[in-house]
Amino acid sequence: MEVICLAYSPQISSPDRFWLASGSRDKLITIFDSREEYEAVTVLEQHKSTITQLQFYSDSEDKLSLMSCSADKTIVKK
Repeated sequence: MEVICLAYSPQISSPDRFWLASGSRDKLITIFDSREEYEAVTVLEQHKSTITQLQFYSDSEDKLSLMSCSADKTIVKK
């Protein structure tokens, strides 16, 4: 698996907790938890081609979400 992009989340629930998302050539987004020594907590399969960009954001209710784009010319909000 070749990692193409990474994104860190803003702090969640406590000052020492972050999510790290990695996007790769194998079309997968892997989410890691900083509190668990960056153990993978979930894998998202939403694209049909290489993940090219990731961005965490908060919606109007301060809920943390992830946006991704891919070489398949799609943008997915999760």
